[in-house]
Amino acid sequence: MPWPLSLGRWLRGELELQASVRDAAGFLTGLLSAGIGFRRAGGPPQDLRLRILLRDFRRIRKVVFRSRARVRIARRLGAPFLLGRVRRRPFLVGAAVLAGAVLYVLSGSIWFVQVRGTDGVDPAEILHEAAALGLRPGVRRAAIDAAAIASRLPVAVPDLTWAGVTLHGTLATIQVVERHRPRPAYEQATVPGDIVAAHAGIVTGMTVSVGRAVVSPGATVHAGQVLIRGVVPMPVSRLGGASVRELPVHAAGVVIARRWYSAYAEASRVLSIGVPTGRVYVRRSLLIGRFRVNLQGFRGVPFGAYTLRRHVSKPMQWRNILLPVELVTTRYAEVTYHLRRLSLEAAGDMAAAEVRMFLIPHLPPQARIVEERQRVFSLPGNRAGVELQVESEDNIGVFRPAAPAAPVAPAPGAAGES
Repeated sequence: MPWPLSLGRWLRGELELQASVRDAAGFLTGLLSAGIGFRRAGGPPQDLRLRILLRDFRRIRKVVFRSRARVRIARRLGAPFLLGRVRRRPFLVGAAVLAGAVLYVLSGSIWFVQVRGTDGVDPAEILHEAAALGLRPGVRRAAIDAAAIASRLPVAVPDLTWAGVTLHGTLATIQVVERHRPRPAYEQATVPGDIVAAHAGIVTGMTVSVGRAVVSPGATVHAGQVLIRGVVPMPVSRLGGASVRELPVHAAGVVIARRWYSAYAEASRVLSIGVPTGRVYVRRSLLIGRFRVNLQGFRGVPFGAYTLRRHVSKPMQWRNILLPVELVTTRYAEVTYHLRRLSLEAAGDMAAAEVRMFLIPHLPPQARIVEERQRVFSLPGNRAGVELQVESEDNIGVFRPAAPAAPVAPAPGAAGES
C-alpha cells in the first residue's frame, strides 16, 4: 500500500474487527454497499478479520444486524488511540518533554576539553590558560570564539608555537605544536670535538673548514674512525719559535665517501594477469552501529574471481550529533586470469624493481647514486633471480664531542705546602 495512504489511515485511526458470521461474502458485500471501506479481510466465517476506519465504526451496525453477525474489536490502531493513552499518562509525557529539553540544552554546551600534541608542556597549564580565555567545561558553544582562542594560546603559553581549537559536539579539542629551543649556534661552535665516520666507505674527497685532516682521498675508513681532528696548532710564545701546542676546537668539514649496497630478490617467469569481463555486481548496505542491513545485493557474489571497490558515505549529522548511520556501496568486477610467460630479462627487471623499492629507502638522505649493477640468472621452477648492487656517495662525517679531560690528581704532600 502506498505510504501516503498508510500514513493517512494511521492519522485517522483504524479498528481491527473480529466477526463471526455465516455468510462472509454477504457481510463484506453489505459493507461495500453501505460505503464502508475495509482492508486485510481474511479468515474463516467463524473468525473473519478485517480493518476499517475509526469513523466508519458506528455505520456498520445496520450491516451487522442484517447479517446477524457478532463483531468485537480485536485491536485499536492509529494516532487517536495513541493520543488517548498519552493523555492518561501526563507525567510520562512531561518527563519525555523535559528530557528532550535538557538534552537540547546540554548538547549546546561544551562539557569536555582535551589537549593533544603535548610532550614537554604540562596539559594542565594549557587547560588553565584556555579557561582564562573562555574555553572551559559548561560554557555555551555560541559563546566560544575558537579562532580567537587558538591565536591567543601561543601568547599565553610561551612554549607553544601553534594552537588550534576544534569543537565536535560537546567535546573541545586543543591541538598544539610545542616550540623547540635548540642550543644557540655560538654555544654549539664552542664545544670541542672531532669529525668521525658515520659508516664505512672509501674517501673520495674532503673539505676541512676547522681542524686537521687525518685521512686522505682513497683511504678506506670504518665506522667511528676520526676523519678530521678537532685541533689547531698554536705557538707557545708570542715571539714564535719551534714549540707549538695543539688547541682543541670544534672540528668542521665535509668528507665524501663511496659505499656499496647490495640486495637479492626472485621473481616468477609465469605471470597471472587478470582481465575484466565487464560484468559487475553491486551490493549496497546500511550500517546502523554494528548492525548491517542489505538494501541491494542480497545473494552471494556470483563471480569466482573479482576485484572489489568499496565506497563509504559520511555518517549522517543532525545539529552537533553524529548519527551512526553509513551507506556502504561495494562494486564487484569479474575478472578472468590468463597465464603469460615472461622472458628472463623482463622477470629480472620485475625483481630488480622490487629490490630497488626495498633498497633505496635504506640509503642515507643525502646519498647520490653513482652506479647500479644488476646480475640476472635463471633458477629452476620458471623463476628468475637478480642481484642488485648500488654504489653511492654521501657525506659520512658526523660531529662527536671530545671526551672531558680527567682531573689531575695532586702530588703527595702538595696540600700541606704553604
